[in-house]
Amino acid sequence: MAKIQVYKTKMMNACGLNKKSEPEVNRLDQAFAFPEERKECEVYIRGKTAQLNHLMRTVMSNKQSTA
Repeated sequence: MAKIQVYKTKMMNACGLNKKSEPEVNRLDQAFAFPEERKECEVYIRGKTAQLNHLMRTVMSNKQSTA
């Protein structure tokens, strides 16, 4: 019975993580609209990379805390 409760808690935590991260995932899921100018494009890519890195760190951190 205790194993079932632990499993249930892990599932609830995972669902909470998914709901919490949903806005970030949706933002990254939109099609990229690269600017025409090189400098603007580099800034755009850095911004998208930072968003992705933040999401990855959040997921990994929450994954470790629920394990």
